[in-house]
Amino acid sequence: MESELRTLNGRYRLLERIGSGGMAAVFRAQDLKLGRFVAIKMLHESLTSDEGFLRRFQKEAHAAANLTHPNIVTVHDIGQDGHRHYIVMEFIDGQTLKFGPLATTRRAGPPALMDQESKFLGALEKVAGYRLEETGLLYLIDDMGKDLIRFSKMAN
Repeated sequence: MESELRTLNGRYRLLERIGSGGMAAVFRAQDLKLGRFVAIKMLHESLTSDEGFLRRFQKEAHAAANLTHPNIVTVHDIGQDGHRHYIVMEFIDGQTLKFGPLATTRRAGPPALMDQESKFLGALEKVAGYRLEETGLLYLIDDMGKDLIRFSKMAN
């Protein structure tokens, strides 16, 4: 792990790995230009040879950069350093979603969860490619307007 910790493009010094998943690892880093801490989501190198996957990663970054909501982190930058592709986001010190307030909300039951879900879906509606219907369905649509995925809100 220590060999992975370095500086990206002379700007972002990776300080520690704070999470990892199937497609990326997340690091706490320091933006050397602006002197602030940031979170960097770095795509696993094993996935960078797939052009389709890279396009989806970049599309995710652009979509997230267009979200403005108090419960969603701000995207500051997207970049590449060699074979390393990354998204630079606002760093929030605290618990992860797995252990934080949302996990508590899930345990509180459907009414509390639906309130959080409604806020989240409302934020997604503002992003191009998402549509929230009066029925409570969220559609992810492609560039031609074809429905790809449908998400529904929890029933009461």
